[in-house]
Amino acid sequence: MHGRLEAQPPEQGKDLDLFTHHRIVDIEVHHVVTETMKRLSNAFLLTIIHLVLHCGAGFVTDLRQLASNSHEAEYCLWPCSTSLLAQSPTSFSETKGTKTVVRDILNLLESRYGSEGDWKRTKMYIYRTRAVTVASVTQVLDFLDSLVSEEVVVSLLKQNPRILSKSVQSYLRPTAEFLMELWGPELFQQAMLRKPQLLLTSGVGYNEHDTTSLQGEQKQSVEQILIDMTGISANALEQLKRSDPFVFGLRSEKVEEVLKYVNTILKPADKGETILRKLVIGYPSMLNLSVDANLRPRVEFLRNTLQFTDKELAKIVQAGAIMGLSVDENLKPTLKYLQNELSLGDDLKKSVLSHPQLLALSLQNIQKKAEFFKSIGPSLALRIARRCPAIFSLNLDTNIIPTLKFLARIWGCRWDDPAMEAWLSEYPNILTLSIEGNLQPTMNFFNRTGYTTLDSGWNLVEGSKRIRGRYIASSLFHRLLPRWHYCVNHELPPPPLHLIVSASDVAFCHQLSVEVDGFLTFREEAIPRLKFSSQFDTWLKTGRRIDIQ
Repeated sequence: MHGRLEAQPPEQGKDLDLFTHHRIVDIEVHHVVTETMKRLSNAFLLTIIHLVLHCGAGFVTDLRQLASNSHEAEYCLWPCSTSLLAQSPTSFSETKGTKTVVRDILNLLESRYGSEGDWKRTKMYIYRTRAVTVASVTQVLDFLDSLVSEEVVVSLLKQNPRILSKSVQSYLRPTAEFLMELWGPELFQQAMLRKPQLLLTSGVGYNEHDTTSLQGEQKQSVEQILIDMTGISANALEQLKRSDPFVFGLRSEKVEEVLKYVNTILKPADKGETILRKLVIGYPSMLNLSVDANLRPRVEFLRNTLQFTDKELAKIVQAGAIMGLSVDENLKPTLKYLQNELSLGDDLKKSVLSHPQLLALSLQNIQKKAEFFKSIGPSLALRIARRCPAIFSLNLDTNIIPTLKFLARIWGCRWDDPAMEAWLSEYPNILTLSIEGNLQPTMNFFNRTGYTTLDSGWNLVEGSKRIRGRYIASSLFHRLLPRWHYCVNHELPPPPLHLIVSASDVAFCHQLSVEVDGFLTFREEAIPRLKFSSQFDTWLKTGRRIDIQ
């Protein structure tokens, strides 16, 4: 039999020594706690002691397992500190049956689902919560077992043990019924397999009786409000139900208030209802924001900081992600960095209007790309932010760097060559073009027609002409091919590069001494054949003339 710790009343004004003040901890528990604390930070000392006092020696076994991994112990024990340390020592001594309840619940779980796998999170939740009983847990488990497979139940209990404290009647059952009505039984089962925590979706299952106002008037459903205010289609509505079911669990007054406020901002823009519908489909989380606490402060901050007109503000709001950004944590730091570190100055407003999604990027994301561009040339990041801020929204590893490497080959240098700064600064928009969809087909055209010479690896042959970025961005099917094949079909000499690339239709025809109307008719008839004909690929490979007739 283990010895016991005798207690002496604590001195007035001294910290309460929980080990010695309570007579419920035996020597073994004291030893295990002491050994565990050698591996943990001091910040968790009171948490450990409170857990032992709260749950008794039944906690010791799990504590021994945690002692071997201090990181895991702190991760698991941290949630306990909030609820347990807030309680007085007296409250622990008054819960004599708590350790029995905890043991019974753990035995219940093991008898149903076994002990295989990692149940640490579940055990720690049961140790710290005082909101569950054997009866309430049994009711939750019975409901889950009747709803989904054992595999899903086990996954849910391990990942989200707080479900054990939810009411079946007022929370879980209404939520399940709501989701089944949205999706149907079969799709509901599939969704639960992929994401068991759907049963804990915030807001769902609470408005089943929320169809009547305080004045006794019948209220519109969220679905009807979305139809009436945005004109959303039945297909889009069904998709929204599947992807974001929480929307239909929101209070109808809240959804209506958000839509009215956003619609007021969008009024100066053309097709306001269409934009509002796209915002709901693309950023449904917006509907869960408070107008007074979230939306209005953010909108007014942008209006006042950047001096937006109503029409400009409407354009900014169309980038729905901005509506979910915190003023202090997101908008202010990002604007400060763009203004001061990138030195945008008076061009800040212009850049944001050009690409509002710039504000939705994390500050770390923007900084990383800015430093990368500065490594190529000191002024390149600023040039891109001014001329084409959309580049900052591209993925650095899968978009920007591969495009730079391809451009370096066709320009005959290394991708990190300082000369790249000048070529990119002339037309930074070229970084937004797809390699396979734009750059390679266009360079194929210039190579095939002799305006430049590339080898089989897309490398510029020494002595060949370098094609400027602005020229590479010219439309292949609407400008380059029609003009080239007009000259070929009418046996005209190849036009100079600047003429075929950048001249207006009138200037092009005037330079070639041909009728403008005749060329425009040829172009309109040729574009579909050039764009969708396999003859283009054949021409690239063999030079065989494309049949425009």
